[in-house]
Amino acid sequence: LCGAAVVCLLLSTLRTISALRYAAIAGVLATVFIVAMLVVQAAQSPCRLGHCDDECGRNGWCTEEQADESADGVCNGERGVSLWPLSASALLRSLPLFAFALQCHIQSSSVFTELPARLRTDGAATTIAASSTALMVFLDVAVGLAGFTRFGAQTQGDVLKNFGPADGLADAARACLACAALSSFPLQHLTMHPCHLFLQHRHSLPQPLLISLAIQQLPPHCCNLPCM
Repeated sequence: LCGAAVVCLLLSTLRTISALRYAAIAGVLATVFIVAMLVVQAAQSPCRLGHCDDECGRNGWCTEEQADESADGVCNGERGVSLWPLSASALLRSLPLFAFALQCHIQSSSVFTELPARLRTDGAATTIAASSTALMVFLDVAVGLAGFTRFGAQTQGDVLKNFGPADGLADAARACLACAALSSFPLQHLTMHPCHLFLQHRHSLPQPLLISLAIQQLPPHCCNLPCM
């Protein structure tokens, strides 16, 4: 944990988005590994009626006999899978996931300003944004489909919880998940650097697009205002 904190701190001190490109690539590759592992598991051992156990002993698609004989919470998959949260608490537990995903969008202006000149056009920027969004949607949908195909109604919010602690491949996937989270944190907080540096070197800082536009709109007497 301390080692991960040190790595995250060092990555967070980098001043440009481009300096984080290798960390971002590592995060994407780690996510691809998790998706591939889940898809292979779903293909090899798909959930079937009466035979849908995860590595923790939960059955995601029970027969009536299994449901009658099992303990509470171990075999409750006979009702199928719900597409929507079944309670307010379940909905609230899902919100941090959306917040974490949307935080990455605050870097779009910084990414745009560091693109090569030939790509700093509306058409190219739209293509890049659409391609990255499509990739993430594909990976997220693949994880969801593979999870439910493998574990049925007992698919956990973190699908890796369906795997036991002795599963080496699942442990590798957990390490990849940590790598993906570790690479995302510095990206989400990189926008603090322009504000911090602007306070110290406002005349020499290569500012991201939105900050540059905001500064251009300020009247002269506002130049000493703190960065908001």
